[in-house]
Amino acid sequence: MRSLVLLGMSSLATANSLWSSKAASWDTTNEAYTLGNGKLGVMPFGEPGAEKLNLNHDELWEGGPFEVNGYRGGNPNSSMTEILSEVRDEIWKKGTGNDSRLHGDTDGYGSFHSLANLTIAIDGIDKVSDYTRSLDLGTGIHTTTYSTGKGKYTTDVYCSYPAQVCIYKLNSTATLSKVTIYFDQLVEESSLWNATCDSDFARLRGVTQEGPPRGMTYDTIARSSIPGRCDSSTGKLAINARNSSSLTIVIGAGTDFDGTKGTAATDYTFKGEDPAEYVEKITSSALSQSESKLRTEHIEDYSGLMSAFTLDLPDTQDSTGTELSTLITNYNANKTDGDPYLEKLLFDYGRHLFISSSRANSLPPNLQGVWSPTKNAAWSGDYHANINLQMNLWGAEATGLGELTVAVFNYMEQNWMPRGAETAELLYGGAGWVTHDEMNIFGHTGSLVVNPCTSPEQGPTTFGCTHWQQLIHQVYENAIQGAEIAGETDSTLLKDIKDQLPRLDKGLHIGTWGQIKEWKLPDSYDYEKEGNEHRHLSHLVGWYPGWSLSSYFNGYNNATIQSAVNTSLISRGVGLYTNAGWEKVWRSACWARLNNTEKAHYELRLTIDQNIGQSGLSLYSGGDTPSGAFQIDANFGYLGAVLSMLVVDMPLDSTHSEDDVRTVVLGPAIPAAWAGGSVKGLRLRGGGSVDFSWDSEGLVDKASATGVSSNVRIVNVEGTVLV
Repeated sequence: MRSLVLLGMSSLATANSLWSSKAASWDTTNEAYTLGNGKLGVMPFGEPGAEKLNLNHDELWEGGPFEVNGYRGGNPNSSMTEILSEVRDEIWKKGTGNDSRLHGDTDGYGSFHSLANLTIAIDGIDKVSDYTRSLDLGTGIHTTTYSTGKGKYTTDVYCSYPAQVCIYKLNSTATLSKVTIYFDQLVEESSLWNATCDSDFARLRGVTQEGPPRGMTYDTIARSSIPGRCDSSTGKLAINARNSSSLTIVIGAGTDFDGTKGTAATDYTFKGEDPAEYVEKITSSALSQSESKLRTEHIEDYSGLMSAFTLDLPDTQDSTGTELSTLITNYNANKTDGDPYLEKLLFDYGRHLFISSSRANSLPPNLQGVWSPTKNAAWSGDYHANINLQMNLWGAEATGLGELTVAVFNYMEQNWMPRGAETAELLYGGAGWVTHDEMNIFGHTGSLVVNPCTSPEQGPTTFGCTHWQQLIHQVYENAIQGAEIAGETDSTLLKDIKDQLPRLDKGLHIGTWGQIKEWKLPDSYDYEKEGNEHRHLSHLVGWYPGWSLSSYFNGYNNATIQSAVNTSLISRGVGLYTNAGWEKVWRSACWARLNNTEKAHYELRLTIDQNIGQSGLSLYSGGDTPSGAFQIDANFGYLGAVLSMLVVDMPLDSTHSEDDVRTVVLGPAIPAAWAGGSVKGLRLRGGGSVDFSWDSEGLVDKASATGVSSNVRIVNVEGTVLV
């Protein structure tokens, strides 16, 4: 989308920007905009002349072996296989049972933890006018501008992946007054951290607990391009910038967490080197370069990812130039036209969030991404594997961000597999590895059916839960098809999978009122309640985001399965159970896979109406969770919902050969409100990409493909062959 200068805005803000005419307050997740480079997360806030950067580091957690001696990651001390056998026997006999004896303890589970606030105080700022702050989604740069009687001030903040630091750049049309920079840690006891300074930097070092065992050590430095005077009693660096009109500050941080040290050989310590030397090195290295070079390298890196995919929607409501908070406040889910400009803006923001929180050297984004201003993040800022972690990835591959998903695979290999192998042996007497539903960063981990199992996050402990069976069906198919590509040499494993697949209960059972059953239990148990509006769609995981139902059972073309999915979705309601954004975008994606444009778009609109805060982040709006709590999976799931409206691109099962034709459907659920829109750079399975556009009714009428296999047939929702 071409740049456009906005009336009343800084000239640096473009049409693809989030912007506001008011400074963000301490309510950062509701008001501030996010920046990050995977390792560091930043939310700028505060009034002119007293700007603050709320800082997070992806590894900074309390808990685990940094809190509890002999931490076991929730695993028992000895084998539980006899108890497992007893639990299974009870379930086979009664249909349901109690698996609480198998539950591990949660001592030392811990929480994602805020790093610090950095304050940049500029003397002499008063009588402020023309204030704007904006986040340019094309460059990943946050810009604040305002005027005083002395001149115009501009601050840019961005987080560079190439340099591994965040940069704060201050410019003024007049010479600067004194600038004071300092750290504080308002969420932790003062005895656990120490703010210091030197002639060219302010520093904060801390530890999550004194011990024993000693907690995780963290260190952060803000290094200034202009030296100043250090007040050792407060840790404040006073910079005399009276002969300058600009100032650059680089911020780096680190911890002594080491994800490669979570193995039996290292006693699961996750303990690395003190971060001091690393933090000193990266900040010194960054400041030795010109700010323009740092900026150029950042933009090349960030924009190269952001520009890999373009969604263009019309601005039917003349929203360009309107503040984000106003767009959010005025948005009404019951207005069927919605606001395509805002809907596109939030899509782009979701991609920005992923670029900013998932990198090759980082942990994957947690429930808060990499942005939490508190000591104890909501839900610990952990990883939920029943749908939330997966939802974070829904929009990555198709929009050209596939290389960034390496973060989650590194995390699984380093964090889940070592402890998970111990879990598999102690709890299940099995080989391989296993993880359960909720994970921290310290390794907390007839037909053939699973026993015991539950359907997230409700119902009985039983056997053959639909959610589990559909996932296993998909895993088996993936393993068979991926073995040759990956060069798998374990012939015994592959033979076992191929032998078991025909006997596997694949999680497709239609109940008495026409629904996809959530449990395999007979109807006499009366667990399948019509009108149960629970937030999870666990029994539809094989419809979306999976394809056990939608593709392997050919459900996308099967009226019986479609009807059962439709009935299940209607029964589940519109996603107001806990009024979370993620439950709505999941519904939107499922409706889109049913080609139901009206309901898919409504759920998308309802998400914006009910859950998107003034910052563009998704917030809980009620229910049994903290009202206003930030949870990032809805921002990422929003990408998946929109993509589900734009394309149906599913794999064939293992019975098909490489030469069989696979059909991709463009525009299964594009609303007429998006008339005349287009997509560039949509990645398809198997390689290649497609560009396409649609008419005034949302019907795709033009498409071109690059690098797509000849056995891929690309059609629109009416079946017209496009490529």
